[in-house]
Amino acid sequence: MDSVIPYAFKLYQDKQYELSSRQYERVIASGILDGELFYNNACSYALAGNKDEAFRNLDSCVKYNWLDFGLTETDSDLESLHADPRWPFFINKFRDKLNNDKAEKAKETPTYFWGMYLGILLVFFMYNLMMFFSIRDVTYLYYSLSIFFLIQLHSIIISDFGFFSKEIFVWLKYFPVRKSVSHPLASMVIIFHLLFIKGFINLKERHPKLNKYNTILIWALVISVPCLVVPNSPLIYFPLFIIAYAYSLYVSIYSWRKGFKPSRFLVIGSIFLTIGVSIVLLNGLNIVDLRFNISVFRSDNLGFISFYAFLSFALGDKINVLTREKAEAQEKALEVLEAKVQERTKELAHEKQLVEEKQKDILDSIRYAKRIQTSLMPNEKYLSGIFGRRKK
Repeated sequence: MDSVIPYAFKLYQDKQYELSSRQYERVIASGILDGELFYNNACSYALAGNKDEAFRNLDSCVKYNWLDFGLTETDSDLESLHADPRWPFFINKFRDKLNNDKAEKAKETPTYFWGMYLGILLVFFMYNLMMFFSIRDVTYLYYSLSIFFLIQLHSIIISDFGFFSKEIFVWLKYFPVRKSVSHPLASMVIIFHLLFIKGFINLKERHPKLNKYNTILIWALVISVPCLVVPNSPLIYFPLFIIAYAYSLYVSIYSWRKGFKPSRFLVIGSIFLTIGVSIVLLNGLNIVDLRFNISVFRSDNLGFISFYAFLSFALGDKINVLTREKAEAQEKALEVLEAKVQERTKELAHEKQLVEEKQKDILDSIRYAKRIQTSLMPNEKYLSGIFGRRKK
């Protein structure tokens, strides 16, 4: 049935609304009861002129947790229903249900654990954003943006979480609540994660070949974002996401083995995240039953918290490594400078010795010449005698 949904959406885009609604009915008849699915079917029926079926599907979409009141109220696909007396009744019922759900969530104590989860993510986000502005290392910006888009993603697909996050990120109140929208957001999470890996490990200098593959994956995700808006298209995005995360784990292990010790935290964090997400997937496929009593303590959420915590450790360890390397480089530079000074001092001493030797040779030559001159010239007494006789 996964292939039928994109086909129904394509028929809708081709304005074959009756055929589109038939395909949606096939999916619903197979047992897939999803609010977005009923809403899309209602739009197809409304555009086809079948108001009764459109209202029936609208009632069902609300029943099965369709939450986007703003889109429903203004969607041009449903304009043909606005003049119908049933429209204001449906809109009021929809609004009342959302308000009642919001009030009930506010009363549920376990829901506040989602606020705690949001608070933890916000701490990671704000801390690394401030670190970026402080030391101007773009790695921290990539880390912060990965967390930011994860928050947006959770806000779209987890209503309890969105109850708190939409009070902070106000634009989410007007953001379409559709599962199809979650695919591009998930892609953004992974894109910035891969950019973080690239900057953190410095792939361009340390491992140029891996950097090339990393860049190809990033561009593949960027190009695929428009395609991911297609509802329920797991064949497009799911393998790409798995490849991207598996590749980032491989790069982390590889760089660790090559001697970049901070990567060990990336490896540990990725293992926690992989285990957490795998448990959720296995639960969804009814292969295992590993659930906690309080909904926020889902294994994937714990995995994300562990993952980002270990990333913080990795960044801290990288700073320590860089500081240590800088100190060692300075010490080595001082040793080299001291050796050069000693070498130059020896050269100057040798040059001084040569100058002194030359000076001694010159003085010896002068003394020798003076002795020769003295021996050749008559002495003063002899000259006085000669000049005395001449005067007489």
